[in-house]
Amino acid sequence: MEASRPQSTPAPRSPLADSAYLVSVGFLAIVYFGTARLGLHMDAVSGFATTVWPPTGIALVALCLFGYRLWPGIALGAFLTNLSAGAPILAACGMAMGNTLEALLGTYLLIRFTGFKGSLDRISHVIGLVVLAAGVSTMVSATIGVASGYLGGVIARETLGKAWLTWWLGDAMGDLILAPVLFTWASLPRINMPYRRLAEAVALLGAVIGISLVGFGAPSPIRAFANVEPYMIFPFLVYAALRFGQHGTVTATFAVACVAILTTARGQGPFVAASVNDSLLSLQAFMSIVAVTMLVLGANITERRLVESELRSTQEDLEKRVVRRTSQLSDAVLALEDEVGERKQAEKSLQDLSARLLKVQDEERQRLSRELHDSTAQNLAALSMNLSVVMKHRESMDASARTALEESVTLAGLSSSEIRSISYLLHPPQLEVIGLTAALRWLAEGFAKRSGISVDLDLPPEGERLAIEVEKALYRIVQECLTNVHRHSGSARARIRLARNHHRVLLEVQDEGRGIRKEILSRTGVEFLGVGILGMRERVRQLGGILVIDSGAGGAAVRVEIPVGTESA
Repeated sequence: MEASRPQSTPAPRSPLADSAYLVSVGFLAIVYFGTARLGLHMDAVSGFATTVWPPTGIALVALCLFGYRLWPGIALGAFLTNLSAGAPILAACGMAMGNTLEALLGTYLLIRFTGFKGSLDRISHVIGLVVLAAGVSTMVSATIGVASGYLGGVIARETLGKAWLTWWLGDAMGDLILAPVLFTWASLPRINMPYRRLAEAVALLGAVIGISLVGFGAPSPIRAFANVEPYMIFPFLVYAALRFGQHGTVTATFAVACVAILTTARGQGPFVAASVNDSLLSLQAFMSIVAVTMLVLGANITERRLVESELRSTQEDLEKRVVRRTSQLSDAVLALEDEVGERKQAEKSLQDLSARLLKVQDEERQRLSRELHDSTAQNLAALSMNLSVVMKHRESMDASARTALEESVTLAGLSSSEIRSISYLLHPPQLEVIGLTAALRWLAEGFAKRSGISVDLDLPPEGERLAIEVEKALYRIVQECLTNVHRHSGSARARIRLARNHHRVLLEVQDEGRGIRKEILSRTGVEFLGVGILGMRERVRQLGGILVIDSGAGGAAVRVEIPVGTESA
């Protein structure tokens, strides 16, 4: 009789390993509970749905980096949070189940469809985080959580829609703002910077926080006087991405989000609404655009640097082999060394030019605008095309998947539109190339096509150029005037007149609409005039000019007079 083979038995688990696992689960539950309680203090709808929900990002990072087995920590932390907020036991269990499934689904989708390994150094990983984790998986938690709260009697019927939107947006922002910081600093190689580079990073972070405090926290008159608005954080964020890669991108974005949330929650800044929740909803919509834009840009820069690093490494290896095996290429090696010296000299020149930031600000804006247009906008366009392919098969999906897909298409379109707007705001692309007269013709033609409002032009022939600062100011003033005509006047026609002599340049923009009430024009606050008119006045003031606004039954007219020298720019 053949002897039976011995049965293999699994190795017993070490008590130390079990203890470490329990400690990890308990620590995750404590962190989840603590950050959740912090979020619930932000004017939660019905006490449970809040626009600030850091635990979502923490849970996603924990499962992606340390495995699915930590899910009990999420479940326990979520259950205790909802129970302490006043939910009945069954409702708290349902909400905790939604929070846990959200983290599990987000982790699975990221790993399954993007090959995510905890690093945001690929655009595909960023898109997966935005669409699959922040966009899709968070709907699970919002739906189950709100339904559990409604069935448990703690969320009223009339607040279901607002509660769901708040819940979903709060979870999504946890994935878009906090998770990238944790992923990046946990997975990417540590930065070993010289003191000069470290000082630059600290100064940049201080500038980001400072501009955020003014843009999001200062009263409207102060923001208008300082000419600082929230969108002005973009040049600093893009600079952080260009200089410090994904580390700088996510850190600067996180700093902006923290300042913006704290100041808005205190009732300060441009996003303040009737309630803290409404204010944070408006803010988080803006911050989601900021986060998505900067994550895509940071990933693109990181990918490019990785490719360049690989190319440099390959090149150096080939050069060493060539030098070892033959002396016939010594001239080529010397030429390469000269090129390296030229590059180092160019880098030194760039560092010297950094002290002249105000003078080259427009050039920097133009470069940033081109980067956003050529890189980020193209990536979003590719994303929209991919989603369009999926839309052809939406009939085979269930209702929730179709809804998620349609919302993803909408979000991609909105993000693309925002990128184009930001790029256009950073720098008017036609002005420096073709001059003010041609740029105004191009602007008027495009405005007429988009708005249906005819524009009459009385412009001097193209010839001697004005100083570029004057041309940019006049262009921006015309741009703002046309925007106001379209939004407020109700006029079917606008007229632009530009004239100059050796001493001054005159600009006049008129419409045939309802005009502006005189009592409004006599005020000075941004709440009466808006940012646009105050911005035009500030541009003219800096150039030593005069701006006059006339308004009557026949429409409104903006007249600008700026002194100019006899020399062209």
